[in-house]
Amino acid sequence: MKEEKNDQTEKPQFSNWQEAWEYYAGRANKTFNQLPESELLELIKQRKFDLYYTIWDAIGNKGTIQNSSLVLYNVLVNENKKHDDLIRYHCAGALFKILGLENEEELRKHCQWDLGDRDESLKKLLKIINSLLKDQKQV
Repeated sequence: MKEEKNDQTEKPQFSNWQEAWEYYAGRANKTFNQLPESELLELIKQRKFDLYYTIWDAIGNKGTIQNSSLVLYNVLVNENKKHDDLIRYHCAGALFKILGLENEEELRKHCQWDLGDRDESLKKLLKIINSLLKDQKQV
C-alpha cells in the first residue's frame, strides 16, 4: 500500500483488493472495538452491519449473555435469505463465543446454514440461551 497525500486528506493507494480489504477492515475493527456493548447492539438491531463483518468480532469480544444473546439470536433467525449467509456465519461465531459454545461446531453449523434442520437447531439454541439467562438471574 502506498500513501498518497493530496490537499485535503490522505488517500491510500492499493496494489490489490486484499490490501484494500485489510486496510478498511482494520479501520472498521478499530472503530467498533471502541464502542460499548450497548452501542454495538443498537447498530446490530438497526441492521447496520459493516461490509467487513468486524462488528461481529467486536460484539463477540464485548457481548454478554444477558445483553447480547437474544439480539444475536434474532439476527440468526431473521437474516434468513440466501445472501445473508455470511451475516449468519459471523453472527453465529459471535453468539457461540458469548455463550461459551465454541466447541459446539455441529449445532453452530446447523443454526447458521440452511441444512434442512435449521428451525430445530435454532429452537435448541434458544433453549440453551434461556437456560443460561435463567442461571444468570439466579446468581
